[in-house]
Amino acid sequence: MFFNFTEFIFNPFVLIFASIFLGMLFGKLKIKSFSFGGSGVLFAGLFIGYFVLKYAHSFTESSEKYLSAQALITKGVIDNLLFNTFLVLFVTAIGLLASNSIKKVVKKYGFQFVILGFLITFVGAATSYVLTESLPQKDIFKVSGTYSGAMTSSPSLAAALETVQSTTTKDAKNFSSLPDTEKQMILDVVNSGSEEVLTIENTVDLTQEQQDSYVQKASADVGIGHSISFPIGSLVVIIAMSFLHKIFRIDIEKEKEEFARIMSDGTPVNETDNKSSKGVLFDVTGFAFAAFVGLIIGSIEIPLGSLGSFSLGTTGGALMGGLLLGSMGKIGFINFRMDDKVLQVLRTLCLEIFLAIVGLRYGYGVVESITGSGLTFVVVGLITAFVAVMAGFLVGRYVMKMNWILLSGAICGGMTNTTGMGTLLDVLDSDDAATGYGATFPFAMIGMVLFTIILHQFTA
Repeated sequence: MFFNFTEFIFNPFVLIFASIFLGMLFGKLKIKSFSFGGSGVLFAGLFIGYFVLKYAHSFTESSEKYLSAQALITKGVIDNLLFNTFLVLFVTAIGLLASNSIKKVVKKYGFQFVILGFLITFVGAATSYVLTESLPQKDIFKVSGTYSGAMTSSPSLAAALETVQSTTTKDAKNFSSLPDTEKQMILDVVNSGSEEVLTIENTVDLTQEQQDSYVQKASADVGIGHSISFPIGSLVVIIAMSFLHKIFRIDIEKEKEEFARIMSDGTPVNETDNKSSKGVLFDVTGFAFAAFVGLIIGSIEIPLGSLGSFSLGTTGGALMGGLLLGSMGKIGFINFRMDDKVLQVLRTLCLEIFLAIVGLRYGYGVVESITGSGLTFVVVGLITAFVAVMAGFLVGRYVMKMNWILLSGAICGGMTNTTGMGTLLDVLDSDDAATGYGATFPFAMIGMVLFTIILHQFTA
């Protein structure tokens, strides 16, 4: 009898379910009245992900386990396909759950959600810019990635990469005509990790190899900045959704009652109508079709002229697919109005798997960044996310006088943060906040793409 320990702990399903099990146990621990609940899975994933990757890095080329370790390192512990699969399932379930009330919420508060979506993303970009300008040594490419990571937005990372690749390619080709300050910035990037030291004096123009190196290193820096700050931004939103209502003494039960009055407009809910609105227990065809339509919506690119293009991506598309088809209720024999309890179980299961994967994928990078040279960008990401969240909260709560159930969802939507939304639903013990999330998310996505491009242009 032989037990292969290395292959066992490198198994993605072992890592995922170990993270969920340990995370749920951790989430049940209470400090006074506070506990992390389901979001404890994220922390367990971060912990396990760090040690598993550290173990994988310990194998030398002569080891028989080297190839397995390299495969784990290359795919980032858990394959991206699993990550996206459970993300789509989770967000589609949220869309279908929120579809009952989205029309009424948008009709009544639509403009406020637009404002919050752009306000939160703008404040985040402005904070990133101010912090970058205050640094003794600017790293403009990592900053673009740090902003998209702190706001937990993958589409804005794509916008940052596209913008950086375009501008760096152009600057590298026109190196000889650039001012000395820009030349030095380019040479600093090219020289990083290279034995050859280029200076303004000994470099009239860049070779094709040096041009390619500049573009690749600049793009890599964007990815590094995003990877460092993404989990930090997620943690900020998770903690905010767990603590804000306690710090500002918001009575959740009263807010729920107020939300119910907003939804009913003072008219009593007829039990028969309510029962019929649930539709079927669960429709696999309807759920799959909602996810499929959502992926189509997310892949549509809208041109924005010189600023590039915009798309909702996987998350935004799946959310819109669930909201749109869920609000329709039924198409022929296909039902989109399903029992809330079944959707909640599916939503919870997919969320915990998703949180585990996020933690496993980013655990090593987070610890290495906090203990290494990436600490500066950890701080930038932390402050950026915190200021953006607080701006949305203060304006929404004290200027717009919004109900907390709607506002908390809108803040998660403005931060384009799925993990924070999952924590919020757990804290509220209700799916009502998903309406605010769904109404704000599209405008925040547009803001993220626009401000990412503008931020890079300003810092460059």
